[in-house]
Amino acid sequence: MPQYDLHVLCSECGKFHDVLLRLSLDQSFEVRNVRDLYDGEIPPEFYAAMAEQECPATRKPFSKPNPDLMVLVAVGGWFSTQF
Repeated sequence: MPQYDLHVLCSECGKFHDVLLRLSLDQSFEVRNVRDLYDGEIPPEFYAAMAEQECPATRKPFSKPNPDLMVLVAVGGWFSTQF
């Protein structure tokens, strides 16, 4: 099964950050918007993973993001090496 990391667009610095949540899915893709995968029913563990994270640039905690700003990225894919 392919593995994916959850990344969130930061409201503090405007960059995507990994929120240290990895999951396996039957689907295969490089990057995909979370809302597209879950039809608006965002798993609660996604929000829990962000609860204690902070922006590495500003050191301010993440605010609860809009699910449209959450993406799943293939482990080792192009995006995970960008930031």
